[in-house]
Amino acid sequence: MQNQATYIDVILPLKLGQLYTYGVPFELVDELEIGKRVVVQFGRSKIYTALIARIHHQVADKRQIKPIDSILDDKPIIDPEHLKFWEWMSRYYLCSLGEVMQAALPSGLKLSSETRLVLHPEFEGDFSDLNDKAYTVAEVLIRQRELSVNEVQKILGQKQVFHVLRDLVKYEVALFYEELRDKYRPKKEKFIRFADAFREEEAMREAFDSLERAPRQLEVLMMLFQLSTNDKEVAKADLIKRSGADSTRIKALVEKGIIEEYSKTKDRLPSSGQPIEEHQSLSEHQAIAYDSMKKQFEDHEVVLLHGVTSSGKTHVYFEWIKEQIDAGKSVLYLLPEIALTAQIVQRLRKHFGDVVGVYHSKFNEQERVEIWNKVLDGKYKLVLGARSSLFLPFRNLGLVIVDEEHDQSFKQFDPAPRYQGRDSAVMLAHQMGANVILGSATPSVESLHNAKNDKYGFVQMKERFGGRELPELKTIDLAYMVKTNRMRDQYSIPLLKAMEETLKREEQIILFQNRRGYSPHIVCGTCGWMPYCKNCDVSMTYHKFRDRLICHYCGYHEPTVTKCKACGSTEMHIRGYGTQKLEDDLSTHFPLAKIERMDWDSARNKHAHGEIIQRFENKEVDILVGTQMVTKGLDFDHVGLVGIVYADQLWSNPDFRANERAFQLIQQVAGRAGRKHGQGQVYIQTYKPDYWILNLAKEHNLKAFYHQELEYRNEFHYPPFNRLIQITVKHKEVQKAENGAYVLAAQIRKVLPQSVLGPTIPGISRVKNQYLRDILIKVPPNPQMVLKAKKAILMAQEKLASNKELRSVTVHLNVDP
Repeated sequence: MQNQATYIDVILPLKLGQLYTYGVPFELVDELEIGKRVVVQFGRSKIYTALIARIHHQVADKRQIKPIDSILDDKPIIDPEHLKFWEWMSRYYLCSLGEVMQAALPSGLKLSSETRLVLHPEFEGDFSDLNDKAYTVAEVLIRQRELSVNEVQKILGQKQVFHVLRDLVKYEVALFYEELRDKYRPKKEKFIRFADAFREEEAMREAFDSLERAPRQLEVLMMLFQLSTNDKEVAKADLIKRSGADSTRIKALVEKGIIEEYSKTKDRLPSSGQPIEEHQSLSEHQAIAYDSMKKQFEDHEVVLLHGVTSSGKTHVYFEWIKEQIDAGKSVLYLLPEIALTAQIVQRLRKHFGDVVGVYHSKFNEQERVEIWNKVLDGKYKLVLGARSSLFLPFRNLGLVIVDEEHDQSFKQFDPAPRYQGRDSAVMLAHQMGANVILGSATPSVESLHNAKNDKYGFVQMKERFGGRELPELKTIDLAYMVKTNRMRDQYSIPLLKAMEETLKREEQIILFQNRRGYSPHIVCGTCGWMPYCKNCDVSMTYHKFRDRLICHYCGYHEPTVTKCKACGSTEMHIRGYGTQKLEDDLSTHFPLAKIERMDWDSARNKHAHGEIIQRFENKEVDILVGTQMVTKGLDFDHVGLVGIVYADQLWSNPDFRANERAFQLIQQVAGRAGRKHGQGQVYIQTYKPDYWILNLAKEHNLKAFYHQELEYRNEFHYPPFNRLIQITVKHKEVQKAENGAYVLAAQIRKVLPQSVLGPTIPGISRVKNQYLRDILIKVPPNPQMVLKAKKAILMAQEKLASNKELRSVTVHLNVDP
């Protein structure tokens, strides 16, 4: 059996409907393990990093099998349990395993292939057939032996170079080959120390004496002597900074053999260095909640913790985390927004030290690989992160906490897999034998429904920590304010007075507006023309500080227009307002106040969220203006007033979840007020002060809201009473998008005649130059019907792909939209 051929089935990071089989050279067989990465050739010349999913000894046709190139890992980067989770995600969310792999692995663990040009081994120096450009590249190639495409572009000073490369290959001057490039590089730091021969006192004195005529080098040596006391390692950068020297003097000392330079791998994620604080005991009502959860976990894998804002849910989480870590298990703590991690991670590290890791998209690819490896090696027992943290290679996972479980940010929209982070966390925990805590002040309709039907355990925390009152909500009728001339810019006089009084009390203010930018629209005052994105059917948003019009769908931007392109008028007016305009106008009303903005534009780098939050916590900011980022779980001591500048847009979206999200956002943003000192106030500006959602929000009547919402969902067959699958058909030609959608819907109707709605034209019918058509599938929630629907969709998709006229149509499948 020793000579028995060995094969592996691998996952390629591509949208492919199957695994691919490769042969394994005999000398590599002993290194094989599921979860290791291998280098394989796919197609004629492309090379990819693939992941071993199966090892076996039988194939149908050995002639079609290519051998693997090499094995990259000494140990698996992911274990079989996690591959089972990938397989579930692929089946449930109707995507390929390759797409799951793309989402799961940090880009630094995926090799990329880069096309390079090499000198032909049989080239004899005949340039007679080459034009001037090809001749220029050939001359450089003879000297350097190989060039990348980017290098050829620089040599010729132009981007279009492939016709030149084609000629070089055609006349056998050069060949193409694919070169693998490993993206991850350990971070190295250079250090300086005395050479062995100069570490004794007498030898060191001789070294100093020998440098009498080189005073600058002597200064470097003296500084090295000072810095290296107590056997402390001296970084080269630190030595240069402290001595005022440059690297040439250090190089001279190295050449003289007095000092030596060496490198060490540096951790990109240094330890916090904070002493661990003693664990705080729970308050009476927190302890009751903790004990109730313990009892619920006896019969349920998942417990929904409903605690009003500022009830102290986080302290209860900490108690559970401590219990798991003490038992030698690991914990995943999921948050919907990166902004929230900045505040909570400090608290976690104070309690649990350097076993706490943070993982989200703002980290660069090198840092993400290091976090991945630390989790794999068991160095991080607790990981705090956004939805992508689900894919980390946890060992011995004991608990998953999904904080703010209701939040829509847990849903991935593009690219595939379009997974729901909360639901996927429940499945991951189930597969790994872990428990799940879903926490929220405003739980999702689906989670409450599951708790009501005893699928989840349910625990409530009805009191705010310390017995503080819930904030008082007041509505301001914008129609009346406009009619009576009581508006100043976007602010009503009652709101401005409340803000003035709050600032006099030296309390802070949060203003919420669910739209970033300066103004949503620039409109011609003569004919009503508005500038639209050239790629999408949406108007451009004006960003004052960049003085540009920007599309929030595709990122296209252009200079601000000052003249109407339809009628030539220069009467261009700003309509509507975003967070930038609110911030700008506030400086007029409160010139002495310190004002800051927190939205996607102001918090682009990975530290920006934390820095803004830190300044607000330290009372360096009086008024914080923001989008949804300011509504979610942030804990501030001195917020006396919260203002919702325009509430109507919260429930005006054509979405069956619009009412639920509006109620949740109002309750969440209101919950930022009065958390530590007295009852907070919330002012809500609206044209519908008697809207039913606002009336229930003012009473903090969650029970009545959910009763009403469930009746509505049941009547119109929406979740949790039915399951939804949304299909979006895309094509750059509107007719092909239309035809593709109709063919797809007709095929699915053959199997599910009562379940298919559409095709319909969505509200925004063109994005990134692609025309869109939507199909909605509604099916009863029993597993057999859902499986039947998914099979019908996949078969219809295959039928569409086999149609020569329509195979270029793109189909996006979104399960549980």
